[in-house]
Amino acid sequence: MSYEGGSGNGGGMSPPPPLPPPPGGGRPIPPGSNNGMAVAALWCGIAGFLCIIPAILGIVFGVLAKNQIRDSGYTQRGVGMATAGIVLGIVWIALGVLLLATGIVDVNTN
Repeated sequence: MSYEGGSGNGGGMSPPPPLPPPPGGGRPIPPGSNNGMAVAALWCGIAGFLCIIPAILGIVFGVLAKNQIRDSGYTQRGVGMATAGIVLGIVWIALGVLLLATGIVDVNTN
């Protein structure tokens, strides 16, 4: 199959069009550019077993971090840490609710 035209290569095939640039403008991701909110989400998710407040903060920071990373065109890293913070926060909250509902943890101690 040959294309006819003025490509200057004797009527052979024309070269394919160039590939589109990669996301983020083609800039390489510099090492150590983790999103700070993603790191905070992971740590709060891990510390969520202490009480409910870090678990809630892990969810909030995780959602904010994922939005920031998406808005940066994925030039920042930390999607996995943000997701882990969200998941751990949900797990600790669900476990706390389950323990309260079954009466294993008594809130009214005297």
